[in-house]
Amino acid sequence: MRRPIHFIACVAITALDAITLGMLIPFLPFALLHLDATPEIVALLATVYGLAGWVGSPILGMLGDRISKRAIVVASLLISAAAYAAMLANWSIVGILAWQAVAGLMVGREALVRALAIEDVPGDRHARLIGTLTGIGATGAVIGPLVGALPTLLLGEGDHRIIVVGGASLLCLVSGGVAALFLQPRELEARAAVSGDIDAPRSGAPVIRMLGRPLIVQAQVSYGWGVMLATTAIIVHHRFNWSEVETAAMLATVAVGTIVSRLFMMPALIGRVGMVRAAQISIAVAAPSLLATGIASTPACYVATFTLFILFINVVMTIPTLMITQQVPGNLLGTALGWRQAIAAVMTFGVAGIHGLLFAAVSLGAPYVVGALVVICAIPFCRQIHSRSEGLAEANRPRSIS
Repeated sequence: MRRPIHFIACVAITALDAITLGMLIPFLPFALLHLDATPEIVALLATVYGLAGWVGSPILGMLGDRISKRAIVVASLLISAAAYAAMLANWSIVGILAWQAVAGLMVGREALVRALAIEDVPGDRHARLIGTLTGIGATGAVIGPLVGALPTLLLGEGDHRIIVVGGASLLCLVSGGVAALFLQPRELEARAAVSGDIDAPRSGAPVIRMLGRPLIVQAQVSYGWGVMLATTAIIVHHRFNWSEVETAAMLATVAVGTIVSRLFMMPALIGRVGMVRAAQISIAVAAPSLLATGIASTPACYVATFTLFILFINVVMTIPTLMITQQVPGNLLGTALGWRQAIAAVMTFGVAGIHGLLFAAVSLGAPYVVGALVVICAIPFCRQIHSRSEGLAEANRPRSIS
């Protein structure tokens, strides 16, 4: 049985990771502009980071299963710290993009931290633990931009790259120290590593075949989430003529809604009706809310439907993770969660260009209509998951090592 400090360490690493990313998201685009980068180059920053995460997440997951989840988390944090230090040493357009890509390759440690948090924990506690981690991550994402803006607020306009990027490197080092000191390797994993009996996958193919339906659900709801993230600023500007301040306040509700949904709503709903039924209810509310947001004609209606969507889509965004933890043995969990994270990233950010095509070719509300249809089609897959979950959980229960 792991000590409480183990989960506290998982929370600390999640929070520091989110703060680090939040510090850099608003800072690096302006840094590129100051280096005379074109808007197209600036737009590449998020794309490069997202694609690197898509490539790196499954790889880190498989390495964690084959070697040690704790060791891979520590190594990835140290590599991220080195990447940000190298970015400072090579402060140029190419240097920023290249070293941000290296940091993106390491983002898959989030899946390993979640796997470490729930290993050897009864299944009925998974929703509370995963909800806590994702809620803490959302909180860190709110704090991060505020921390990144402090140098400008306190010192005025200027070149603050050493403070912000150097601070990001330092936070990664601190996280690496926390991981090395307080994360506890799973007893089964440690014994298997010594005996050489660990049975970890050499590729992600078996996991993808095993978890096809949860991954499909993740892809569908992530697409709907991506519609909201990518188009909110555009639609409120064109439809309601909102300023940057009003738009920023609106987007702040995304973080607040995520915290409320994942810390409180999701565990309560799953505890009352069960995981699969909670997913179906959340999808049934989120999809019409997304559609209503796309056709809302008044600011009040837009805010109401937007808030409803944020609350319920965040419930169902986390449920595929819980489905995976119920169906996958510990020696495959890092790989499975790594693939889930990769699919979520590519469906949230990688297909953002589709929204622009729909804007141009059809109407402002077209991405919302398509997004609502994609999300609502996840309900049948949830039902199929329910019919298979108990059999898969029994078939994939790991053998004890004597």
